[in-house]
Amino acid sequence: MQKHGIGFQVQQLSQQTHQRKVWKEETDFLKEQVLILQMQNKKQTIEFSIVNHELLCQAKEQKEQVVELSILNTALQKSLQIQQEHVTDLEKMLFAISHEVRQPIAQILGLSALLDNLKVTPAIKTMLGYLKQSASSLDNYTRQLTIYLGTLIDKIKPK
Repeated sequence: MQKHGIGFQVQQLSQQTHQRKVWKEETDFLKEQVLILQMQNKKQTIEFSIVNHELLCQAKEQKEQVVELSILNTALQKSLQIQQEHVTDLEKMLFAISHEVRQPIAQILGLSALLDNLKVTPAIKTMLGYLKQSASSLDNYTRQLTIYLGTLIDKIKPK
């Protein structure tokens, strides 16, 4: 019944033992590789955790910046509204000076020119001279004030 002798069986056992050593070495090598991969995996997990934490911090900072920008934007809008109200007030003042103040001055100057042509006493002529000089000074001042206000409005008017 035995086809092969003891030498054959010893040889097979030797081969099997050798094969088992090779498998053990391969298994040990693979175990080492698995350990290395597990360590790399842990390292990556830690790195991902750090990156995730950094991203969460950045997101929090961005939210805070959005809130801050929103507050600043609201303040800017309010400031622009106040600025526009000031411009409107200055434009009303400019209109009043140009039309409501200068018109009576122009009328005084016109009347004083007409009165110059009349025959009046020297005292009245002197008074008319003072009146014309005062009205002329007021006219010059209102012209300068009109120019100044126009320039000021152009400078502060939102564009």
